[in-house]
Amino acid sequence: MWIELLAERYRQTIPKEYLRLLKVLRESGALTNKNLERILAANRGIERKYTQIDKSHLIYELNTLVINIIQNNIV
Repeated sequence: MWIELLAERYRQTIPKEYLRLLKVLRESGALTNKNLERILAANRGIERKYTQIDKSHLIYELNTLVINIIQNNIV
């Protein structure tokens, strides 16, 4: 389970490095073509489920307030 969580975090935070790692693993023989295709298909499925939406003015205002609080060290 930990490996899956770490892989997902890695995939989300640095996707280009993640894809490069998959390529290296495939070239080294650690991943078969079938497993690589399965992983890439799962990634495509995950990416299709999420779409970026426009932020509402309330979220923008809240983000601004939080940033101001952090910058002014108000707790």
